[in-house]
Amino acid sequence: MPKKTQKGAGNTDEENFLQLQQRVQAEQEMSKKKEETLTLFLKDKLQREERYTAVNRPRVMDDWRTTLRQTKAAELRREAEVMRQTSEREQDELDAVIQKLNRELLGAERQTAQVQCNHLQHLDRLQTQQERHVSWLQERWEGALEELRSRNHAEKKRFLALSEQRNQKFAEQVVVAKQRSSDMMEDYRRRHEKMMAFCESLMPLDGDESDELEELDNPGVTSLANSVSPTMHYDK
Repeated sequence: MPKKTQKGAGNTDEENFLQLQQRVQAEQEMSKKKEETLTLFLKDKLQREERYTAVNRPRVMDDWRTTLRQTKAAELRREAEVMRQTSEREQDELDAVIQKLNRELLGAERQTAQVQCNHLQHLDRLQTQQERHVSWLQERWEGALEELRSRNHAEKKRFLALSEQRNQKFAEQVVVAKQRSSDMMEDYRRRHEKMMAFCESLMPLDGDESDELEELDNPGVTSLANSVSPTMHYDK
């Protein structure tokens, strides 16, 4: 009996194993079928999606472009509005600057005209003063020139008169000196002749005595020359 029990238990294990194996195989087959079914479903769905995508892509792209254009247009409108406001503000500032510059330019032109007018008036006054001064200098110059001419003429006349007087006086002194010199030479000649006559009347003289006599005569000639020379020097 115990042996039969073990044999029956062994059959049961094998059956259980077989059942388990069959169940696993069935599950694998079921899983495989599910996978194949799911794959077919997914492929079919992918094909449908691709068809839908091919059909809807242009519409979606058009919608996206439309949305993008609207968004971009709105942004551009905002930017254009900002730029318009900025441009208007800058234009207002530039207009204010231009008006200020125009006012300053007008003020500068008026000031320049006033300065030019004052400058012309000042030039006129200076020209008038210069003409008066030139006229006064011309009159002084002509007066001084006339006075100088008169003075030179008088000085020339006085110098000519003085020169004439000096020449006349010099001529008179020359005549007097010549006359004095002639008189002294005549007096010397007479004395010499008298001396020679007196010596000849006494005796004939030797050569030494003749030399002594000549030595006595030479001082007279020297004194005569000395008496004439100062007069000639003064006359010169």
